[in-house]
Amino acid sequence: MKRLIHSELYRMLHSTKIIAIVVITILIFMLDALFIKMYHFGFYNPKHTVVLNNLNFSPFILRDTDFFIFLIFCPIVFCDSLNYESTSGMYRLIMIRGYSKAKCILSKVASCAIVCFILTILMFIVGVIFGFMFENSVRVTSFFNGQHLNSTQALLYDFKFYIINYLLILMFLGICAVISVLSPQVVIAYIICCAVWLIMSPLANLVVSSLKLDIFDTKIVFDVLDGRNTIFWLIALCMTLGLFTLSSLIFKKKDYLY
Repeated sequence: MKRLIHSELYRMLHSTKIIAIVVITILIFMLDALFIKMYHFGFYNPKHTVVLNNLNFSPFILRDTDFFIFLIFCPIVFCDSLNYESTSGMYRLIMIRGYSKAKCILSKVASCAIVCFILTILMFIVGVIFGFMFENSVRVTSFFNGQHLNSTQALLYDFKFYIINYLLILMFLGICAVISVLSPQVVIAYIICCAVWLIMSPLANLVVSSLKLDIFDTKIVFDVLDGRNTIFWLIALCMTLGLFTLSSLIFKKKDYLY
């Protein structure tokens, strides 16, 4: 299992496509920071805003970048990794080494999770640095709950925001894993993954107002941190582990002929 993860990480980190999409994501993140700097306001929803400063700046960069992360970055990285061997015909080269099919698919899921975690930490660091560069320096700040946080508490809040957003990415990874093992082509898997995310995002409300899934709305992250959405942890755990297990079972049952 460890060798499979190492091999997949090596392939991903030496892939021009993956490197390019990571660099583009970081650039989009930086551009969003410059855009937010122009207004100095962060939005929870259209009716609730907060004045930005150096301590509460970074979560709102991530919130604006999330559309690109979930709609472009994640589907490309996940579908490319999970569909690569089966669509290129190289899957048989792995199987002749005697690895189990379950370990094969789970190693890819683990590799995608590691890459996304590294990106999350990198964006957190860049976001905090940009906050101190672009916004007014304060010692105490607040978000939407009215609670005042000192510097240490605010940075911890920011870090938790990024980690919970990472859990949303893992939930989406589970969805992409199931779709990818069922899909015969990377492009088809990508289109379906994007469609599923759109259905489960706030954008769906623009089309069908009665559709209130909003699972991939970063507003949920603020609700979790403020204690208004305690069931999120159970949903995230069940959805992530359940989808990873389901993708493994489907992959074990599915036959690949070359």
